[in-house]
Amino acid sequence: MKRHSADSEQNPEPQLSDIVQPGALHPFPLRRPAAVAVRLLGFTLLWWAISEGRWEEPLLILVIIFIATFYSLRLWPPGAWRWRPLRLGTFLPYFFWQSLCGGFDVARRAFQLKPSLSPEIIEIKVDLPAESACLFAWVVSLLPGTACIHKDGTTFQIHLLDADSRAKVQNLEERMQLLLHNG
Repeated sequence: MKRHSADSEQNPEPQLSDIVQPGALHPFPLRRPAAVAVRLLGFTLLWWAISEGRWEEPLLILVIIFIATFYSLRLWPPGAWRWRPLRLGTFLPYFFWQSLCGGFDVARRAFQLKPSLSPEIIEIKVDLPAESACLFAWVVSLLPGTACIHKDGTTFQIHLLDADSRAKVQNLEERMQLLLHNG
């Protein structure tokens, strides 16, 4: 239910759910040069890391970096995700550790003669902003023994290889709430 006031009708404040809509292209943020510069730098560093510092076709590389920046700003405008930067320092080690454990778990199961599995599909509704639900789906699929198989808003169907994975999904949700909520 929306509440109306004289001020809200004159200067409507856009909600994040209005900003980020799947598949929608948004205007290029010309009034946010810092956001453009940060994305340009980010894509440049990403290219540098992937190419191991080689710039053999600089014109082509620059075109690719500018195209990536342009479309990233149109698909995910600045302000779409409200990060809590100080909490990112505690989330990243957890994320990398869980990704590493996920890789070892897959390798271990691949070499077992009779893998111990008790698969199930759970449905979970997360208490995260709708704009962050996509990030949750990506990260949950990197946890050992889990994969997001369907997303509807903030409700997910997650495939688990064993019962231990349920607690890991709940732990991830709590960590992402700390990282992404504004409060």
